Amino acid sequence: MKNFLNKLKNFIFRLYQRSYGLDDLNKTLIIASLIVSIIASLTRISIISLISTVLFVIMLLRYFSTNKVARVEENRKFRRATKGIRLSWQYRKTHRIYKCKKCGQYIRVPKGQGKIETTCPSCGNKETHIS
Repeated sequence: MKNFLNKLKNFIFRLYQRSYGLDDLNKTLIIASLIVSIIASLTRISIISLISTVLFVIMLLRYFSTNKVARVEENRKFRRATKGIRLSWQYRKTHRIYKCKKCGQYIRVPKGQGKIETTCPSCGNKETHIS
């Protein structure tokens, strides 16, 4: 029995050592799976429960993946797609976040200043914002 437990311990250790691990996309998948699971338990709709399970399985596959290059690329694309949301949340108390209509650069404007004309630091485009 002791030999079996040692083999199991070594297997789990090697699995974790080779695995990709936890990143922002995996954290979001865990939270989404948990929220969808709560909704499924409240509504008792089986398809919602299936969606929760699929989200969790995707997170597990990403977590234990050994193809680290692909997982890093997926996480980079996810972070790029959610940058505006993350900035808005980070500065929600003191600033508003706007995206330059010309180049897509994010611009941070202090709250409570009224109408402000901003100049994009990347392209020099001037825009008027209400803060």
